[in-house]
Amino acid sequence: MIAIACRAPKDLGVARNTWSHQSLREVLVRKRLVRRISTSEVGRILGAADLKPHRVKGWCHSRDPDFQAKMRAIVALYVRRPARAPVLSVDEETGALSRARELQPAVPDVPGV
Repeated sequence: MIAIACRAPKDLGVARNTWSHQSLREVLVRKRLVRRISTSEVGRILGAADLKPHRVKGWCHSRDPDFQAKMRAIVALYVRRPARAPVLSVDEETGALSRARELQPAVPDVPGV
């Protein structure tokens, strides 16, 4: 179960981005890895292993057909940093584009928040 929970549901023919206890249970039964198991038992086993596959944050996904190749090239820079060469990373902070309140002009002698 743990090996399956660590894989993407789509790799196993499940039309989901993350596992639920129910979908994981269904795959275990369908693949005949168990005859039967309850969703609460799935939860207990995952909990004992400190796994939360339903809380995986999917940040490595994009509609760009070249995304995987681009992502691997960037990750490779961090894993195998070029000798004597700086690696600069810029985060575009997409959340900054939808602020909850209006920006306020700076006030002299008052530190920013």
